[in-house]
Amino acid sequence: FRSESAAAQLQDAASLEEQLRKPSGLAARRNHSSTALSDLRKLERSNPISSANANRQVVIDAVVLQLHALMLAAASAEAADAAGGTAVKEAMHTYIETIVRQLELPNSCIVAMLIYVQRAVSDAAFTLTVRNWQPCLLASFVVAAKLSFDEPGWNEDFVKALRISNVQTSQISRWEADFLQLIKFNTNVDLNQYTTLCFSLQQSYEAAHGTRVQFFTYLMMQ
Repeated sequence: FRSESAAAQLQDAASLEEQLRKPSGLAARRNHSSTALSDLRKLERSNPISSANANRQVVIDAVVLQLHALMLAAASAEAADAAGGTAVKEAMHTYIETIVRQLELPNSCIVAMLIYVQRAVSDAAFTLTVRNWQPCLLASFVVAAKLSFDEPGWNEDFVKALRISNVQTSQISRWEADFLQLIKFNTNVDLNQYTTLCFSLQQSYEAAHGTRVQFFTYLMMQ
């Protein structure tokens, strides 16, 4: 996750395996985090407005705008040129859409993924770049999916969904472990934090596209 290749930035996590089993690690926070994200998923599925496919495209677009902004914010002039084109945003959109479609993840997982990435970049030692955004997003999605559904086997499912034959399940597990350390095992997502980010996503999308959207209004009516 530093400045080397995407693979190298998520290496050297074997020492974290023991931490992941300790009560002070992810397991200690799992019940609270799982309940919050699971409730959001159920709330979303019970409301027809939130689950429309067309609406999902808007959510992904809005999330990509914020991810791209995070990338540009910490980039050098040279790196900003590389990240500034539409190709990076299009690649992000396709990547996220593929994960969400293949694994049938709810919109709440997409938002949780962004929350985790924001926590990662809040660490001065890490910046989102054109070279590391894929493993970063993948690791973040793995954490969000596990806490939303509380089911085993997600890492292997991600390999199958993305058809990434050059990346083994064990590699994704190492990326996940590195990412959890980067966010200090803070996987909690509460409703206030979630809805605040939703409003921000709506505003950034409207500013960029000149189109008014209300894809998270249902949350405000609960």
